Formats: sequence, structure tokens, C-alpha cells
Amino acid sequence: MPPSQPKPAFVGGLFLTSLITPFLLPNGIVRLLPLIGSLVTLIWDADEYYFLSAWLNFNAAASRAKPGPASTNTSTSTSTVTGGDANDRSEREELNRMLGQWHTNWTCSPGVLFAIISLPLSWSSGGITIYRLYASSSSPNPPVAAITFHALGLALAIAHMPVGGKAFPLVKMIGEGRSRLIGSSPKSDSKGSKASGTKDQDALDSIEALRKWSDMHGWRCLTVDLPAFIFFTVGTVLAIA
Repeated sequence: MPPSQPKPAFVGGLFLTSLITPFLLPNGIVRLLPLIGSLVTLIWDADEYYFLSAWLNFNAAASRAKPGPASTNTSTSTSTVTGGDANDRSEREELNRMLGQWHTNWTCSPGVLFAIISLPLSWSSGGITIYRLYASSSSPNPPVAAITFHALGLALAIAHMPVGGKAFPLVKMIGEGRSRLIGSSPKSDSKGSKASGTKDQDALDSIEALRKWSDMHGWRCLTVDLPAFIFFTVGTVLAIA
């Protein structure tokens, strides 16, 4: 029996609790939370990328293993290619189905919920740390460097969501196990229009959706999550010093 998806109310409550919790913690712990939260996000990014990319590697390996038609006879070659295309479509459909099932089970894992906690922890603890650095400074001039690095890290941590929001439709396609194959025979409409075929070829199956998501996820990791971790690390060191 497949695991049930977490209820939206539960996920929302967990998210809200993670936002509120840093307000109840002592200053020493709160200063470490932006660093810890951004590190968890970064580790999760790498884990997510490598595990899901294995599906792309598997698909590529299966494609390379396909033997070409051995016969040079035109009619025989045509039938061989047609049969090969049918087999390719069947295997691709099965791979899409397996990917959809695996992705559904994977999104129910405790690690996903743990990753959800890391973002709001970074946001609220980063904001609290900036405020407390201003408020608790004993000198007339607040620690500008520590505040600046925390602010940069906080801005990038928040940017994780709008950047990732563009990937939500792709993630949905992956979980659905779609089998609309790129390059497959277009469905003709009543008028035999070519436009409908173009639309069908532009539709993504789960493997292609995963490929596009992987590229987007990798760029977000390098341009948003990794710099956020670096900025929070420098800011934390400066704040403690």
C-alpha cells in the first residue's frame, strides 16, 4: 500500500511552527539557525539532484543499449524501425509510470518534511538575528558587516521559493507519470491540422519534465542556495566574533 501524501494543513502547520520557533529560543541558538537551515537546504539540494538524476542516467543508458536495424533491405528495415519505435515507446511509458510511483513515495518521506522546515527556520532566525545585532550592540555603530552578510543570506534564502515556484508544474508532471512522448506521432484533428501535432510534440512526459526540472534545480542550487549558505556562514562567524 503506497504511503499517503502529507495533508496540506499539516504541512502548513509545520511551516508556520518553524517560522515561530526561533522567537522562543535564546540568542546563541538563534544565531546558529540561519547557518544550520541553509546547510540543510544545500545538502537536500544535492541529495535531490543526484537521486533524481539517476532516472535520467538510467533512461540514457537504456537508449544507448538499443541495437540498430541490421538489415539493409528497405521493407525489412522499415518494419524493424517501426517495431523498434513501438518498443521504445512501451519502455518509455513504463519508465514514466515507475518514475511517477517512485516520486509519489519519495515525496512522502520524512526527509521532505525535514527539508520544508529548514527554509522558514532560515528566514525567521535570519531576520531575528539582524534585529538583535542592531538592538544589542553596545557601541554607537552596529556590526555592519555581520548584519550585511546576514541580510544577503536572508534575501537569497527567501529567493529560493519564487525561483522554485517556476518548477511546481514540472514537479506535478513528474509525479503524474506522464507518457506523452516528445517526437511521437502527432494526433490529427478533424481538419488534419498540423498545429495539433506541434502541440502534442511540445507536451512533456515525466522523464522530459524531470530533465527540465533538474536543470532548473541545479542552477537554483548554484546561484541561490550555495551563496545563501556562504553569506550566512560569514555572517555567523562575524556575529560570534
